[in-house]
Amino acid sequence: MLEALLILLFIVCIGLSVALFKLKPQKNNKEDSSTPQGYENFVKESRDWAFQYIEEVQKGIYQAIDDLKPLSKSKSKASKEIARVVEDLAALVPSKK
Repeated sequence: MLEALLILLFIVCIGLSVALFKLKPQKNNKEDSSTPQGYENFVKESRDWAFQYIEEVQKGIYQAIDDLKPLSKSKSKASKEIARVVEDLAALVPSKK
């Protein structure tokens, strides 16, 4: 049971890494970042990329919580550990509304 949890968490980490790679900001060749307009574009693109990344990470954490909650319902030692992990993950993200 614990091994399955570790595998699931590993898969979530891989998924988040793939999402990060896909969201990598594209280099803007039109304007040099040494110009004021180029710097403004760089800051805007970086900010947009950061918000996208945060949203993707939060989606992954919410999905992991949803997937793990059913495993934490029994009274076994592994289930108690899974429940602790779910609580730790839930503390990392805003509560769902």
